[in-house]
Amino acid sequence: MMTLFRRGRLRTNLAGAAAALVLVASVAAAQPPEPGSVQGMQGTIATFDAQTRAGTLLLDDGTELVFDADAFQRSGLRLLRLGQRVDVETEATGLVSRVAIPGIG
Repeated sequence: MMTLFRRGRLRTNLAGAAAALVLVASVAAAQPPEPGSVQGMQGTIATFDAQTRAGTLLLDDGTELVFDADAFQRSGLRLLRLGQRVDVETEATGLVSRVAIPGIG
């Protein structure tokens, strides 16, 4: 704490604090993204019916999304298991258009 009383050191700390406040203010002013505009959205499979090829997934923020057989078909997968992580693509309306395994497709 003694170094804070030095004149040069105090200036450095104040400049760093001012930069941090500017960064926080710019992040707080950012608007939330429009539905369908988020890239790289991921979730976890909550339910999956292998017969209907439809199910639900939970986004990391707890939001539940339903996906239909068409969204599953676009993934090229044969099966999903409960708890599996997936990449999620949505349409502008917010409907799930595709689910895929991260890194595969």
